[in-house]
Amino acid sequence: MTSMKNKGITVISHDSEVRTLVKGFEDYGSYRKRITYNIPMQIIKAIIAESNTCEQFIKYECYDSMIFSGNTPYAWWISSSGQKMTNWRGVEHTKTGCSCSLRNACYTKNKKMQL
Repeated sequence: MTSMKNKGITVISHDSEVRTLVKGFEDYGSYRKRITYNIPMQIIKAIIAESNTCEQFIKYECYDSMIFSGNTPYAWWISSSGQKMTNWRGVEHTKTGCSCSLRNACYTKNKKMQL
């Protein structure tokens, strides 16, 4: 546990904190990566229940990749409750999209995008 601006912050580590190169997964949702946390999910849920706020950070860097085609998601993540999530960094959990799409700053040729 650390602190920032007089708030306590609990960081829970997992087995996927390093970059993973993914190639050759063309179909919607065809790549799957299971994340294993360093503590049981029961304890994580107890920490969430006692917290004022909770955030999860997922970093996705891409080149020649697509997360959406119009409103159709190519990629998503699954919440701890098993819900398919199509919101990415900077987008409310009830909406579909990514922060770069909100800023109209998505991928262009030779430009790397980071969510």
